[in-house]
Amino acid sequence: MKLELLLSDLDEQKVGHFIGRTIGSLIEEEELIYNLEMWLKSKGGLQEIADALHIHKNTLKYRLKKIEKLLKIDINNNENKLELMIAILLFRKRKSV
Repeated sequence: MKLELLLSDLDEQKVGHFIGRTIGSLIEEEELIYNLEMWLKSKGGLQEIADALHIHKNTLKYRLKKIEKLLKIDINNNENKLELMIAILLFRKRKSV
C-alpha cells in the first residue's frame, strides 16, 4: 500500500515514458508480463513458479530468456528487478482505470 500511495501521484506522461522504457517491448505480450510478475514476486524456485502457472519448468525458463532478449536486460540484476516491478505495478494501475 505504501508504494502504491507513492506511485499514485506521478505525472501521467512520465509514467507512460517509464513503462515504455522498461516493459514497452512486452506490452502486447500479457502472458510474458504475467510470467515475469509471478517470477518477480516469488520467493520459491522455478519449479514452484511453473507449477503455479501450470506450465513446464523449461517453458518458464524459455519465457524468462525471451523476456530478457526482448527487454535487452539481465532480469536477475536487483536494480532491474525493482524497475520491472514498479513498471508492472504502474502498468496494471493504468489498465484498471
